[in-house]
Amino acid sequence: MSDRGLSVLASTPTGGNGRVGRLLGKLYLSALLALFVAPLDNYLFRWGLLPLRPTILFALGFAPVAAMALLRWRKAGLPLADPADAGSSNALLIAAYAYVTAVYLLWTLLPEATPPGDGADILRVYGLVNLLAATWCARAGLRQEDLRFVLLPAFMVLVATMGIDVLEPGTFSLDGYRAAGIAENSNLAGFSVVLITAAMVAYDRPRLVDMGLLAICAATIGTTFSRSVLLLLGLLLGIWCGAMLLWACRSSTGARVGFTSAAGTVAAAAVLLAVGIANGDVLRWVENKRVTTLLATDGPESLLASSDRARCARYSLDALPGHWWLGRGTGYTRSLEMGPHNMVLEQWVSNGVPGVLGLAALLGAGAAAAWRRRSAAAAAVVALLAAECLFSHNLLDERAPLLVLGLVMGVTRRAGSGWGTCLAQRAHGHHGQEGQGGDRHRAEKDPGE
Repeated sequence: MSDRGLSVLASTPTGGNGRVGRLLGKLYLSALLALFVAPLDNYLFRWGLLPLRPTILFALGFAPVAAMALLRWRKAGLPLADPADAGSSNALLIAAYAYVTAVYLLWTLLPEATPPGDGADILRVYGLVNLLAATWCARAGLRQEDLRFVLLPAFMVLVATMGIDVLEPGTFSLDGYRAAGIAENSNLAGFSVVLITAAMVAYDRPRLVDMGLLAICAATIGTTFSRSVLLLLGLLLGIWCGAMLLWACRSSTGARVGFTSAAGTVAAAAVLLAVGIANGDVLRWVENKRVTTLLATDGPESLLASSDRARCARYSLDALPGHWWLGRGTGYTRSLEMGPHNMVLEQWVSNGVPGVLGLAALLGAGAAAAWRRRSAAAAAVVALLAAECLFSHNLLDERAPLLVLGLVMGVTRRAGSGWGTCLAQRAHGHHGQEGQGGDRHRAEKDPGE
């Protein structure tokens, strides 16, 4: 295969201009994600530092990405139904979210619906746009190995502003002593940091940079004092350690390093847990600090149990009798004394069984895609989203999780396929059996497609 064919297959021009152009594209996308994943745009707009509304800025910012995606699609001649297409390979995921959005909008017509108003009642529509825009980044040429590069600025913005909240409590956070950075909500900030970390780290073998990212993530999560995010961090560490153990079992040369890394992580966590249980001073301090901020706490609080959240769930469950199938209407939980803090209950009370089935379809489509692709990154992101559904009732309306989900699902589409492969086939016509085998072998080894 010629050098020209190899460069087309990798979708990276061999010339200096091509490399510079690709770098500029990644820098541009990094700036976009720092604005919209962090989320820096809402904070700047509130202070009058943005000339346009965030939604308009989002549309203008991602317009060049969409244009590049369309140009590459036309050049490759890739059919929309081809699994190599970043959109088609995630059609079930997008269709599931579109169904959730349609139910959300239709259920605003029910008598007891309580939409938020001020344009916020179309948040699900905006969420669908976010998901589509993120998957189109892969159509525009984004690769899986680029995720760390393009998501790192958003990660550092969150970490840095949460650090400022630690030094000067309340600078950004609306939760008092609990660091939240520009996300302003400690739970959302912590979940965003964990989810971004899950998308950035690699799961094929241990790397120092990944261990560093996980360490920064863990230290940052500690500043939120969020029990739900702490549990999600444990889930992420468990997935990563499990992937390292699998790698060690398959690699005789790196078995010692893999087992040592994973075992050391687990051992350190076990030691810290044992000391915490034996001493209890830190846990009691955190517990006392949290109890002073919880609303009308009437029972004990611990890592795995919260009387406050149990009461939130009870309010929602009490609203279901007589409305088991269709629910009360979109946004009805806003009229309750406290929201459910649970996505399943939110869907059930507001959108009934159709809403719950839509949520299950969305998570199921993501899990099935991760399984088919054998992608640990996609599996980790979907698992974290599913777990977060137990702690959040507005997960489907948050932009950061949807953007990260779309990015990961876009770049982890079927291995050995994609724009580069299709372009190479058009350029060379697959002449000769030997050439076909060579091209196929190179396509399978190309991590970017």
